[in-house]
Amino acid sequence: MNKLNEKKMKIVHLIMIVLGTVFLASGAFHSGLWFDESYTVGLMNQNIIDFSKAAAYDVHPLGYYTILRLYAYIFGNSIISLRLFSVLGAVLLAMLGYTHIRRDFGAKTGVWFTFFVITMPSTFKYALQIRMYTWAPLFVALTVIYAYRMINKDVNNTKSTKNTKNTVLFIIFSVMSAYMHYYGLVAVAIINIMILVYYIKNNIKLKKWFIVGALQMLGYLPGLYVFYIQFKQSNGSWIKINFWTIFDAISFHFIGSPQADVIVNSPNYIIPLCLGFCIYALFGFLLIRMIKKDKEESKPVVLALTVYFGVIFVFLLVSIFKPIFYVRYLIVSYGMLLFAFAYLLARYNKKSVKILIVVVMLGLSVTRAIPIYQDNYDASNTTIDDYLKANIKEGDIILFDSPGAFSVSVKFQDVPTYFYNAGNWDIQKAYKAFGSKVTILSNLDTIKKHTGRIWIIDGGGAHDEVMRWSGTTELSYEKMQLKYYASEHDIILIEKK
Repeated sequence: MNKLNEKKMKIVHLIMIVLGTVFLASGAFHSGLWFDESYTVGLMNQNIIDFSKAAAYDVHPLGYYTILRLYAYIFGNSIISLRLFSVLGAVLLAMLGYTHIRRDFGAKTGVWFTFFVITMPSTFKYALQIRMYTWAPLFVALTVIYAYRMINKDVNNTKSTKNTKNTVLFIIFSVMSAYMHYYGLVAVAIINIMILVYYIKNNIKLKKWFIVGALQMLGYLPGLYVFYIQFKQSNGSWIKINFWTIFDAISFHFIGSPQADVIVNSPNYIIPLCLGFCIYALFGFLLIRMIKKDKEESKPVVLALTVYFGVIFVFLLVSIFKPIFYVRYLIVSYGMLLFAFAYLLARYNKKSVKILIVVVMLGLSVTRAIPIYQDNYDASNTTIDDYLKANIKEGDIILFDSPGAFSVSVKFQDVPTYFYNAGNWDIQKAYKAFGSKVTILSNLDTIKKHTGRIWIIDGGGAHDEVMRWSGTTELSYEKMQLKYYASEHDIILIEKK
């Protein structure tokens, strides 16, 4: 590529990043929450001690919550500010195409990588959630990039400051990946095993591998302690593994949602599933073609796909005994899948195929983004917030027995809130994330002693029990449907004398 074309490619790449940033951020300016997001928002309002205690009893490592907390100190902990942090993670992942992949694998591969990150429906979906699903893939991708740079220098026995930098950054990003998500931890383990195999195969001394591994373990010691705490109380019974799991894994990135969130006989599921099959088939063909033509050239793709599918294999294998494979978590290492797509397409010369891919991906991106826009910005999403803000009075309390109601109550953290844990789930410590004014009840004796107004949200069992007490009067009953996450809430005001 001559200098003029290279300059044009850089300009196109930068314009793509700017437009992609606008696109990803455009859906983030709303205050809707679902349960997992409300957990994150609740944590961000805790003091550092309560934050650490509650986060340690979540089902995820502490890395995301910690860096989000640091971000919130600077930019505030409003819902929109916290959501934009996820957008930032997605943008930085897309930018790797310009800052790292372009340098290592060429400008075309870098452009295609950025394109796939921005247009993949799963990126748009999870860039708009206050969770770790953009930062985890960013750190996993950086781990793989610096592992690749490190071993390329090691195989040539290159002792330089630059490779020391590669090694140090590999250690840092691998530890960060492990702290972001347990799927990231497994991805790091697979990467380290691949490095070991590579060193043995190329007769490289293993001293460095053991030192790097020891430093990674040292950096992750606090994470191991948290993992031990969470493992003791873990319960993956809500995760289901069945025949549809394989189709779900294929369609997920192209739909942007797990199959459970989509009607399986609707065009919204069938079309992306079919396109997903076609895209996988196309790139499978391109990979086989490349391996036959030049095995050496295909190595980066094979290594990247080994990480991506290796994570899937490990969690499916473990799920035989304990179901912990969940399709949403595939986004943690999906940067490797998108890199494989980008690398193969950049080296394929049929212009018509590339145009078709661009059209298909843009079409998928837009058609999947439209319903997300509609759900995120629907006027119904503010009805509960506006209603409660206008009607809650001093001395009122909130009561509910459905965890989903935390998505409402977390916005009113100054109001004493009671969660009726009728099923006696082991959530006492984890749910402290929702604030010091949240009390977990195993029975309603505390509420029975209360006099005054009680706001019951989604409290079927709690409502029935309270209404059996003498001196209780139902003042109002509202059923409100929100488009965001298709949620429905009963808002009942009761007065108890």
